[in-house]
Amino acid sequence: MGDSAKERKYIDIGINLGDPVFRGKYHGKNVHEDDLQDIIDRAVEVGCRKFMITGSDLHESRHAVDLAREHSGLCYATVGVHPCSAKLFDSYAGGPEKYLAEIKALAMSAKESGHAVAFGEIGLDYDRLFLSPKDQQLKYFEAQLEVAVEVQLPLFLHSRAASEDFERLLSARLPQLPKGGLVHSFTGTIEEMQRLVALGLDLGVNGCSLKTDENLEVVKAMPLDRIQIETDGPWVLQSSFLSAFREFCYSLNQLCFV
Repeated sequence: MGDSAKERKYIDIGINLGDPVFRGKYHGKNVHEDDLQDIIDRAVEVGCRKFMITGSDLHESRHAVDLAREHSGLCYATVGVHPCSAKLFDSYAGGPEKYLAEIKALAMSAKESGHAVAFGEIGLDYDRLFLSPKDQQLKYFEAQLEVAVEVQLPLFLHSRAASEDFERLLSARLPQLPKGGLVHSFTGTIEEMQRLVALGLDLGVNGCSLKTDENLEVVKAMPLDRIQIETDGPWVLQSSFLSAFREFCYSLNQLCFV
């Protein structure tokens, strides 16, 4: 096989195309023209064939579905509430049950139309409890897992410094979730990785997964058929650890395409 990037096909399984920076807005100010289409076109030119747009709350999930509809066949959405946004359930004008019902309705309708392909981003994040406290995160992760059983989409999961609670709640529901899922932006230990693989889950690898020597050893130990690639753009930049990122991409190319 030749070296042409056009012969290599990739899927970005985690990108935040709904972020205002892709429309030229930074901190509420217009800095440059809308370049979303240009970004998509450039990614396609180097081999990216599909994008999975991450939903992080009700509003962003609706936006992700809208983008998937606008770019049908190229972009797909996830629907769910990020653990750092768990407080939105209790602050919603209609109450938490209404918020959960709207998430479920959106996921079901977008699944039916083919625009949503995963339920999430759901999980636990104990590194950022200042955004949503632990009790809210636990409560609404469990509640969303119950919804996931009804929706029956693969899970798009988030776990930071919360492996014990995350695995406990998740493993109780996985028998009812035969489509499994993946833990995106994985930065855990080798032991955590092995436990998640044993649960049948895939692992999302991006720049955050390559920051330290320990991270690199974990990625090296991942089963190749359980790795999924993501940018998590625009949140994750590779500039500070570009050489590690290039080394990883080279190794992946050698394994997959040689």
